[in-house]
Amino acid sequence: MFKRILFMLILAVMAQGILAQTSRQTQQRLDGLLEQKARCLEQNRTKFFYYIQIYNGKDVNRARQLLRVYLARHPESKAFIKWENPEYKVWTGEYMSILDVEKAMQLLRDEYPNALIVYPRVH
Repeated sequence: MFKRILFMLILAVMAQGILAQTSRQTQQRLDGLLEQKARCLEQNRTKFFYYIQIYNGKDVNRARQLLRVYLARHPESKAFIKWENPEYKVWTGEYMSILDVEKAMQLLRDEYPNALIVYPRVH
């Protein structure tokens, strides 16, 4: 009987040691993965934003005029001209979420009926 109790006690201690070691190894692996992810994010400084495109065409003067008018009406907003061969685009905003860009789009829909939401990768 004593041998059986002693055997069970030894098994319990060994099992506890194995579980503690496994837990430490798992935590070390998780810590390593988190560090690796942080390094990857530091190296890749890519940010994603939504924009609203209010003009798309080949006339740079028209794009500049629309940009001036837009900034006069919406001075708190960001806007810029982007050139993608062979057309100029006027993009507004720098929205982090789809909800933000949808709200802004509702406000601009009457002024710019051909406006559309764009989601490029910006470095």
